Amino acid sequence: MKKHFNILLLSFFFVACQSQEKIAVQAETNLFPLEGVTLGKTTEDEIRLLGEESDKFNYYKVRGQNFWIKGGLAEHMYVTRGSEWPHKWRNYNFSWYLSYDEWIEVLENIGYEVTVIEPPRVDVHNDHPSLYAKLRATKKEETTIQLNLDFRFSKNTKTDQHGSLCSIKIRSL
Repeated sequence: MKKHFNILLLSFFFVACQSQEKIAVQAETNLFPLEGVTLGKTTEDEIRLLGEESDKFNYYKVRGQNFWIKGGLAEHMYVTRGSEWPHKWRNYNFSWYLSYDEWIEVLENIGYEVTVIEPPRVDVHNDHPSLYAKLRATKKEETTIQLNLDFRFSKNTKTDQHGSLCSIKIRSL
């Protein structure tokens, strides 16, 4: 009887640990809050305390990241090639080195639903062929977050070639 009880207790402990691990993994895949800011939730008054306002445009810079304001809330971010990724996002494998195919995999791995907006094709940019494509990725976090990925201007022409992402607009819906 004692042996069966110990097995039952160990089984319960193992299941409980697995459940906690799944919850922890799910919680760790949200892009926001980032530097104390959640798109669609953090107010302009709150973000003003965290960073510094742009002189010309309606955004605040918080620890190197620009958060654009609309309707009194942090509404979107715009990240362009060459910008440094937030540390939190690098932990999810965000990198300018990724290929189109790898971006889809990375986003799906952190729970985003990915939709092809413009299928991959070869276009011409500055007299050289270039991959052109657009993806949209959406996920419900504290607010619904949408990423619009724009692939263009590189010298890559295939979806498995690295470094073809031009920019990402991240916004709250």
